[in-house]
Amino acid sequence: MHPMQEPESGPVGEPQRQAALDRLQILDTVPEQAYDDLTRVAAAMCNAPMALVSLIDRDRQWFKSRYGIDFAQTERCIAFCDYAIRVPQQMLVVSDTRRDPRFRDNPLVHLGRGIRFYAGVPLVSPDGFAVGTLCVLDSRPRRLSKLQRDALEGLARQVSRLLELRLRNLELREALAERDRLAHQLAKLASTDALTLLRNRRAFDVLRADQREAPTLPMTVVMLDIDHFKAINDTHGHAVGDQILRRLADTVRSVLRRDDEAVRYGGEEFALVLPGTDGEGARILLERLRAQVASLRVPVPFTFSAGYAEVRPGESGIDPALARADAALYAAKANGRDRIEAADAG
Repeated sequence: MHPMQEPESGPVGEPQRQAALDRLQILDTVPEQAYDDLTRVAAAMCNAPMALVSLIDRDRQWFKSRYGIDFAQTERCIAFCDYAIRVPQQMLVVSDTRRDPRFRDNPLVHLGRGIRFYAGVPLVSPDGFAVGTLCVLDSRPRRLSKLQRDALEGLARQVSRLLELRLRNLELREALAERDRLAHQLAKLASTDALTLLRNRRAFDVLRADQREAPTLPMTVVMLDIDHFKAINDTHGHAVGDQILRRLADTVRSVLRRDDEAVRYGGEEFALVLPGTDGEGARILLERLRAQVASLRVPVPFTFSAGYAEVRPGESGIDPALARADAALYAAKANGRDRIEAADAG
């Protein structure tokens, strides 16, 4: 037996055709009723024992739907449908495969009862490429009536429509995902301080609103302020001041845990929210932060003052603790700066 006569070349625009098939993201998907219904109707209308929705991949044909055939794919080199897609506007009918030099040596013709008859209508993608066929097959030579040909062509248009709807749904999902990504990005930008990349005051207001219910204790709130920052800006310029703000923000991030929050509260003032941390834990964290700030290599050495307050049992949200931490910060600055003060325990 001689090898099956192969097409002289692939379809015109094969890379583009393959790309059109890949865009559908349909290969190796589960069976779907909509395709199976059309396959069964095609078999019934054409009085054929076998029918397929066949998609031509790079080196195989894969069946999205199959009726009367128990295998899910074949090599492309023996696919009747590979011939059919070469003329996308025309049905391919092979009345007797054993008399057709293109197929008479095809192993599918001689396997079991063999495929003796084939009729396939190309499935054209929305961008005009034939990605496969709706085809009917028989184990005996035969012909289709005009009514059967018209019916098969109409059913193929319905399969092509299903493919188009699939593509549009994929595009819609991708557009919605891109919209959500951009919305998330915009929300992040809206809640992020552009200079320090910490949360901004607007984001902090949302966080405070989320904590209106009784917070999980322990929790400590910190207010922190760079000492003599106005003098640094006036003497060394705003570029140096901005560099100090960025370096302090980076250092704050380095000492915080995943669930801690850091906010640029305004100007040179920062707020920290430390869930799961009591006052003593907050002091330890702030002393570690102060040591790291002292070791920074910056154009102008700087210090900070901080006040902290624990959220008390029964308090609604963090605002009362925030006010106490702010008062403790004021006391730290009044007592000479470069200090860490706890809020009054009363």
